[in-house]
Amino acid sequence: MHLIASYNNEKVPGVCTNGEIPADVSVELKDVPEMGYYNTDKPNPRGEICVRTKHMTLGYYEMPQETAAAYKVGDREIGR
Repeated sequence: MHLIASYNNEKVPGVCTNGEIPADVSVELKDVPEMGYYNTDKPNPRGEICVRTKHMTLGYYEMPQETAAAYKVGDREIGR
């Protein structure tokens, strides 16, 4: 996978280096059926980008409600 641009990189640093995703970073495009987004969409796949890496933050500092809304606890995956 080649990553052209990204956002929210402060939560998951090191996801992309010179457009390439390092081997120790897992990136998956998951379907979001309620929005009509599927990773099989043509010509451009759509969905929720889910990332796993040992370098990601564990949540927002002293903001447990915001952390619970944005992070899946346990599998260290950003997004809902």
